[in-house]
Amino acid sequence: MVKICRIIISAVFILNCLNVDAEDGYRLWLRYDNITDVQVIKQYNSSISGILFEGKSSTIAVAKEELLAGLAGLLGKNIPAVSRVKGNGIIIAGTPENSEVIASLTSDLPKLRGRKKYESK
Repeated sequence: MVKICRIIISAVFILNCLNVDAEDGYRLWLRYDNITDVQVIKQYNSSISGILFEGKSSTIAVAKEELLAGLAGLLGKNIPAVSRVKGNGIIIAGTPENSEVIASLTSDLPKLRGRKKYESK
């Protein structure tokens, strides 16, 4: 009888473990669940009209994929990739070296241009 109880308890335990909803490694680090605060969603949706990706590097390609997926998940809608800045609300991804727009914004900060984020000050 004790042996049968152990088998039943073990079976129930194993079956419960199979039904556990675990997140995979990708989702564990990069959650793109919808933002639930209605005011925050309205603010983002009215502020972001597109994304301009400048450069052809593999880093920009990965950034493009992640940023588009992340914003779609967070905001619940697709944000279009655009080919030029046509007005307000455009997110610009790039570096001063591959983007004239970013370079013009950082021209008054010559000490920061070209610095790597891992360099010490």
